Amino acid sequence: MKIPVTVLNCVYCATHPDHPGFHYVGETSKSAEARWRKHIRDALDGARDKFHKVIFETIRKYATEEKIPDRFGFKIRVLHECETKEERWEKERMEIGNYDAINSGWNTKEGRRYRTHKKVKSVIFPRNRGKIEFYEVDDIHKKLGVSKYTFDAFLRNTGDIERSAEKSLDATEITQHKWFVEGHSDKPFRHLADLEEGGEMSFLNPQKLTKASIQERRQRYQKEGDTIKEKKTEFLDQIKTMIRKEVLQVEKRKFWKEPIVLKHVLEDGRSIDERAPFGELYYRLKSMGKGISYNGESIRRYNTILGNLRNENRDWSNEAAFGLVVPPWYQNADRLVKREGYEYYPKLKGENKWISMNKKREVPIVDEDLKIVFRGISSIPAYAKEKGGPNFPKIDTRTIRGVLEDGVGIYSFLKDRMRQHNIDLQKAD
Repeated sequence: MKIPVTVLNCVYCATHPDHPGFHYVGETSKSAEARWRKHIRDALDGARDKFHKVIFETIRKYATEEKIPDRFGFKIRVLHECETKEERWEKERMEIGNYDAINSGWNTKEGRRYRTHKKVKSVIFPRNRGKIEFYEVDDIHKKLGVSKYTFDAFLRNTGDIERSAEKSLDATEITQHKWFVEGHSDKPFRHLADLEEGGEMSFLNPQKLTKASIQERRQRYQKEGDTIKEKKTEFLDQIKTMIRKEVLQVEKRKFWKEPIVLKHVLEDGRSIDERAPFGELYYRLKSMGKGISYNGESIRRYNTILGNLRNENRDWSNEAAFGLVVPPWYQNADRLVKREGYEYYPKLKGENKWISMNKKREVPIVDEDLKIVFRGISSIPAYAKEKGGPNFPKIDTRTIRGVLEDGVGIYSFLKDRMRQHNIDLQKAD
């Protein structure tokens, strides 16, 4: 008799037609359907064990297709409806063995939540560690002082607890020298716990973050593409980066409370006259969509605006910080573009759509003959290459800077250069 996937307190099995012979056996106090939805969320949130990796790859496979099969093609069957959690754990372990779901399936352990109810003390004697007593396998890595991931990996490969303990200790000793802290090479630390309050390296953690909090931040920043890297030799930099991020979050929260005034009339006649905290103002302007900034786009990104507002040396208005108007050193050039038919080079599109707020990096250079506003001296060689073709030799920016200092116009200089290569550069109409 087929058991529905909506029953509670059950053991279930997942398969997929693209992977014949592969099974995943799990147990849940809820329904198999609810547990499946949790598997989906875990896969999308970055879980990368064997089963969730397959789920993620399958979801990505169907991402561009119009018709997506139910459960992305996975088949979920309820194997047992159980009365107690003890029965559920026992039957999960039994079915993992029946399907050989560890060696030829997607399970990684004999039973993730299986526990013996009468605790039995076991003893091993790993090399150089003496006697280690434990009640459950999950306790061994704590007794050894090694990572759970390292111990579990060796246990899956060898199947022998004592041998896995020895291999884990050896691996930890080999990598231990990589955990030295800059300036404190005589005080290596093996574990994140050393950074907690009272730990040997707690001075590196002035915020007194817990071990769990530090580990959670590492994982989150890695998912978000942050600069934090996995290399243990860069761990000090990781801690500093975390602290800098915490400080930035405090600054952000300040701007969420402080009122900011914006007054601007758009080219289409719409008027912006707002006074509100930064967060509210940001999302209010963001909801207005494209066409409110000087380049026809929406406002600038959240962190960019925040940095523009917080800049101690800024000489621009709030409107310029949001991207509603150009920076003050571009105002005269922008009038030429909007009223007299000049053009920006490069144009305010794609990756070049925003003018840099670093004045030294992007100073406008106006040429009346070409009717072009060059966005910084480095844009002139790119323009010459575009007009001269692929065989036209590159012009050094130092040469252009010297030309400008001598009072020679960009058009006259480029025309002479291009004439040497039989290229005629015309003035703008």
